[in-house]
Amino acid sequence: MDKIEILTNDLKSLLLLQNLKLRSYDAEIYALRKFNFDTSYSYKEQIFDCGYHAVEIKRSSEVWELLNNLPLEFREFKAHRRLYFNGQILNRNYSILDLHDPKIKSIYKEDLNHAYRYFIEHYVEGRFVPSFEQNKLWKNKFNLSMDTYLVNIQPWFYPSEF
Repeated sequence: MDKIEILTNDLKSLLLLQNLKLRSYDAEIYALRKFNFDTSYSYKEQIFDCGYHAVEIKRSSEVWELLNNLPLEFREFKAHRRLYFNGQILNRNYSILDLHDPKIKSIYKEDLNHAYRYFIEHYVEGRFVPSFEQNKLWKNKFNLSMDTYLVNIQPWFYPSEF
């Protein structure tokens, strides 16, 4: 069997390597420093990863298991992350009524489904997806389904009403 070479340097790669090794595959990571799927954005042909570097234990149980088996000490704490968009700082699980957007508030009062479609078009597709390199790639280059290319956006960036 040929050797499997993983050409990225993120946590997902470590998890993949662990699973391949557990299945007796010959695999190795070659950590390239130019790009990985945790890349947040590019600016003047430079790629930056400015993401929040933590593991949500319930959301990432396999990653947590991998890290927890390393000879390292970790601190567990409750996250108090916030979102910044539309010129506002919002708590997770914010309300549509918290947005400084009179149009979505008006639509919401009339029809929740229409408000959802507006939110997807103007916020998710119009602002969130274009601001993340990985989501743009998943959508535009790899033509993945909406459920797949929104995996790190939905539900965290959505109002509680949705």
